[in-house]
Amino acid sequence: RIREQQVLAEKERRLEQGRPVAGKEALIDEMIEYQGLLEYAKLQGIDQDPAFQRSVNNLLIGTLKEKELTEALEAIELSDEELEAEYEARRDSMAKPGALRFSIIKVAVQEHSSPERLAEARVRMDAARDVAIASDAGFQEAAVKTSDDQASRYRGGDIGWNEKGKARAGISDEVLDAGHQLAEDGDVSEVIRTSDGFYLIKRTDTREPSVPAFNEVLAQLRSELIRAKREAIQKQFEEKVASAIKVQRFPERLGTFDFGKSPMAPEDRPPQNP
Repeated sequence: RIREQQVLAEKERRLEQGRPVAGKEALIDEMIEYQGLLEYAKLQGIDQDPAFQRSVNNLLIGTLKEKELTEALEAIELSDEELEAEYEARRDSMAKPGALRFSIIKVAVQEHSSPERLAEARVRMDAARDVAIASDAGFQEAAVKTSDDQASRYRGGDIGWNEKGKARAGISDEVLDAGHQLAEDGDVSEVIRTSDGFYLIKRTDTREPSVPAFNEVLAQLRSELIRAKREAIQKQFEEKVASAIKVQRFPERLGTFDFGKSPMAPEDRPPQNP
């Protein structure tokens, strides 16, 4: 049975949606057809189908979130004061540590080599050091001519920036420590003996510690603060739901509940023969 109020309500709904409204009789005919289809679907048991019920439940949950969660999330705002306060609070953690730039020369020789081989390698390194300290470009020349470190040799020995205390693959801490003990840019170490040869290291440049400017990290700060506010709103929503709906758990039943065998995740499956 379709009542007058239902007809008027349907008319208003369509007008609000910008849809055309036919005459009174045509509208009633459409509503009768709609109601007939609905009742027939129920007679077919469609409303009892688990997949259908789950889709209805999902629609209810989605509507709830749209009403109580989405609007709050979309209303999130950040003031300039909040962003500036966060920047000041995180200045120390955002600071970029200072670093030194180095170049090296390596003469490879194993520590268990014969005395003759060790002496020959030391002579090569002493000659390279004489060239390295003779002029500003001397270290680069000596590296190209002498160094056995193929990764840096043809870059004049350059190995890039290094922060004090940070390891670097292929170069021993002993060599890097010697570099950080050099007092000024341009200084060259004495010959350093390691397990895989002789080294020289030169300090070529200095990068002072610095804090990024506010504008440099503004986008990052905004993104992280918005995410934090979103997580707080989400948590409040979950707590509100949990307090409104009392859930009783029966952990003792888990031991007697036959869950069956779970399918293995792809990463847990044994490899198959080709």
